[in-house]
Amino acid sequence: LENFQSSQIKLLKVGKLAKALRVLKPQTFSCAQHWQDLDDFLHSFLVQMALRRVGVLVILCLLCHWLACGMKMVDEGFLHSPEGKENLSGLIRRQYILALYWAMTTLTTVGYGDITPKTNAECAYTILAMVVGGGFYGYAVGSITSIVAANDMNASAYYERMDLTYAWMKHHRLPHHMRIHVIRYFKDFLSRRSAASEMELWNTLSPALQRDVGAYIVHEEVKHNPLFDGLAVTAVVRLQAILRTVTIQAGQQVTHNGEAGIAMYIITLGIVEMELGKDVPGKWRHRSLGTGDSFGEEILLGLTDDYRYTTLVKVKTSFEQILEDDFLELFRNMPNMKERMRRNALELHPEWTFELQVHRGRGSWGGGRQGGGSG
Repeated sequence: LENFQSSQIKLLKVGKLAKALRVLKPQTFSCAQHWQDLDDFLHSFLVQMALRRVGVLVILCLLCHWLACGMKMVDEGFLHSPEGKENLSGLIRRQYILALYWAMTTLTTVGYGDITPKTNAECAYTILAMVVGGGFYGYAVGSITSIVAANDMNASAYYERMDLTYAWMKHHRLPHHMRIHVIRYFKDFLSRRSAASEMELWNTLSPALQRDVGAYIVHEEVKHNPLFDGLAVTAVVRLQAILRTVTIQAGQQVTHNGEAGIAMYIITLGIVEMELGKDVPGKWRHRSLGTGDSFGEEILLGLTDDYRYTTLVKVKTSFEQILEDDFLELFRNMPNMKERMRRNALELHPEWTFELQVHRGRGSWGGGRQGGGSG
């Protein structure tokens, strides 16, 4: 019995030792993964900015070294102590430091004049060094300017577009009060835009990245709009390529009854007052729309060509705007998606079906959309 118990204890110890060895087993080292991580780090924004700044300094050091070496090659008394009291013969380190000092003062266009050429060869080399120094100085100034400008390309693009806006208003001699409204609009509109073309970048993303990135950056009010119920996520995030964020000040109209429709508007923040046209039947004439509501769906879906209501901004309001032409182009090869959105719209507003049937033969919808907005 004692031998049996001893054997069991030994087996338990062996089992524990085996588990410990499995824990201590060296993990597989993935060289490719580490290289990928290093490459991602080197291409990060901060590292790229640092490398560009360091690049100018590295070129400066290399030019100084080369000019110092060339200075020694043409030296016929060029390298001497600035005071002329020190014999530098055989002092290579001291001569190299003085040559670097002269090269740096030449490249940076400081030129103290304490080390001057004496022979024709030294003068010719100095002229060459000054030409190189002038070229490098221009390169350094241009590089630094470019680095500063590229530090925030979105801000640079914003100011450039605002300058173009000022020039446009000046060209057309807009009155002062109109200029104020235009400037307020573009300040909000341009500050929300990226420096890059949204559609161009979006179309170059892979389908998987479009789905992941779109789910992150598409506004929640757009993703949860009833018009897009039942659509695949990949279809909804495609809207990011054509969404335009616009802000409209209080007291301004967004749409006017009877005018040609051009877009759908989804309210992301603010309040809009809607008034139906006189020829539009409905249980109410006025209605307030808030965050998450929308109007203009009938324009995108081709149910009518005109807005049948007037919308007035009550407080400063932000919208996600979808232009009709962009929408049709985006879903041109996706008829099933458009038909699903059409069914969603008619389910939300069944009165549209009756009006559409009544006025189908007249070339326009005529009845408009009762309520005009999805709540």
